[in-house]
Amino acid sequence: MAAVTQGKGDNLLKYAIVTASTLRDIAESSPTPFLRTIADVSISILTIAQSIKSNKDVTMRLVSGIDELLSVILQLPVQGDELSPAMLHNMGRFANTLQKIYSFVKGQQNATVLKRIFRQSENTALEE
Repeated sequence: MAAVTQGKGDNLLKYAIVTASTLRDIAESSPTPFLRTIADVSISILTIAQSIKSNKDVTMRLVSGIDELLSVILQLPVQGDELSPAMLHNMGRFANTLQKIYSFVKGQQNATVLKRIFRQSENTALEE
């Protein structure tokens, strides 16, 4: 896959956030299980993605995949009883997968912060 340009990646991220926010708005008035979880966890992942500096191509592929799946979910009927049990099961699995992705991305973000702190401490110690 070709490298994602900065502007294109920023636009993709903005669109994905709008899609997730729209899903969250719909979830507030819908009894469909998992919608709110999918929307909230997606927004959390996308918020972290905004601050990622390295591995931008991989991040944008993740953002693109999330946006595509959220767009498909937005096209589903909003009433939970209109969805098949298999579809609800798949939505539950997707929510679970998103939570795992969020945990991983958050862990990577925290590890990066710790590495920076240790690097700063090492630099300070070397300067003394």
